[in-house]
Amino acid sequence: MTLATLLLALVGCGAGNIYGAWQAQAMDGLVFEFEKDGGFSVRQPDDPGNVLRGSYTLVGEAGIEILLEGGEERFSGTYAIASGELVLILSGERQYFSRYRG
Repeated sequence: MTLATLLLALVGCGAGNIYGAWQAQAMDGLVFEFEKDGGFSVRQPDDPGNVLRGSYTLVGEAGIEILLEGGEERFSGTYAIASGELVLILSGERQYFSRYRG
């Protein structure tokens, strides 16, 4: 069993509403936004004009793929939502997010 599988088993296999804006607890507080139509964006909370866009796809019960505009950068991993927090594990790195209220 991998660490990602164990983590997802503990916090509940991706079940939850990923839609909306989430602020990273690290990574300079970047805001990730997941739109219901599959659109994705990431930005600094204090610079709303500087936005990196792309798309995302939910895969199975806990998988996620993010493709940045231009198609040159693709990230695959897993996600889980529990107690109002989003955990993304992309490229082996775990990041924690809270709902963005800005």
